Formats: sequence, C-alpha cells, structure tokens
Amino acid sequence: MGKSSPNILSISCPRSILILTCLSVFTSSTLLVVSMLDLGLLSFFINLCVSIFTVLYNVSMLVLARRRRRPDAPSYFSTCIVCAYILAVLWLVAWSATTMVLVSWVGNYGPQDLHQDGLPVTVETQRLQCFLAGLEFFIVGAIAVRGDLIAKAEGPDPESWRPMHEEEEEK
Repeated sequence: MGKSSPNILSISCPRSILILTCLSVFTSSTLLVVSMLDLGLLSFFINLCVSIFTVLYNVSMLVLARRRRRPDAPSYFSTCIVCAYILAVLWLVAWSATTMVLVSWVGNYGPQDLHQDGLPVTVETQRLQCFLAGLEFFIVGAIAVRGDLIAKAEGPDPESWRPMHEEEEEK
C-alpha cells in the first residue's frame, strides 16, 4: 500500500521555529498594512519592502519544511538560517529608520499635516510601525538564533527539519 501525501498541517519543523514563523507572518503582515497607510513614505519604503520579503521568506520556509526530501537532495536548513540573519539585519535597519523619522518629526502629526492621498497618518501609526519593526527584528532574530542552535546540536541537516522521503516498498 502506498502512503498518502502529507496534509497541509503536517509541517515537519522544530516546534519553536514553527511558532516563531507563524508569529512573524502575523506581525509582518500587520506592519505591511500599517505601512501602507502612509504608502511607505515615513519609513523610507523600508518597512514595506522588508515586510514583503519576510512574508515570502516565512511562507517559503513553511512550504519547504512541509516537503520531504530525497537522500541525495539538500535540506536547505543552513540557507534558511542565513536568510533569517539577513532579514534580522534588515529589520534592525527598518526599525532604526522608522524611529529616526518618529523622533525627528517637528510637525504636529495631526491629520491635517500628514495626509498622504487622503490616508490618515498619525503619531500612533508611526509608533505602531516602530513597535512592530522592533518586534519583528526580535522574532526573526530568534528564528535565526534558534535555527543556529539546532544546527550546532544536530548538525547541518537536522532530521526534525525535513525528514527523508520514505521509499515505497513493492511486494
């Protein structure tokens, strides 16, 4: 008998990384929406771009973790860790730029001052962007560090990441 393909919920990923990845998808998607209120101008388009990259990274990681691999195929675990470190640095830059704009703004942040094509931008939305960018830096950094610790403990291709493809035996 052949085994059926795994369902969508059978993701083979270390639990801590899976939880952080789901949290990162939510946080970066929220930041993407909030950043679109000012069309990305008050973060120099950094929050907008890094949010899109992070959502793509997290979805790719979840899809990759779900798929089984053949013995001769790489697991891409170390590639995911390196990409997470790069994203963490980009989130630090995004947080710095957003905070710099928030601190250096001399205006009132009133709705009459910051309408961008009719979209209201206030000091609260800028503070929320600062908070979410900082939070995303810590989440993506935690994914990178946790993955690095797993790689050091279990080797570059941990079995908990992408299990080997089970060959079907014919009788």
